[in-house]
Amino acid sequence: MARQVSVTPWTPLRVVTHRIAHTPAWQLPHITPCLANIISTCATVLASPENQGLTKNGSEAALLVHKFKTQVTSMLQAKDNQKRWTAVVLIKATVEAGGYEILRGARGWVKGLLETLSASSAETRAF
Repeated sequence: MARQVSVTPWTPLRVVTHRIAHTPAWQLPHITPCLANIISTCATVLASPENQGLTKNGSEAALLVHKFKTQVTSMLQAKDNQKRWTAVVLIKATVEAGGYEILRGARGWVKGLLETLSASSAETRAF
């Protein structure tokens, strides 16, 4: 008998967090377009204020959004270019999908993006 899978509105985000956690850095650029496409289907979960950690109910969706944002932040701060590039693309897709609710908590991402851009500029000027 086939196992029945429960599909929830946050199931695609669960898939993305799983893929990020279990994909080697060198493969991340290859799967990034797929991950960004999946994130675009998560608009209802990402745009929901109760999933942004603003409430204390600790719902499964809120925990998953927090885990995803933590993973992306970690990739943005990584020394590996593949991880940083993937983080930039996923941040763009997440902001597009989540809109204002994601932007309200994106201060760390903005700081990380600016640091990444300034580091890239410094490397370019060195040549």
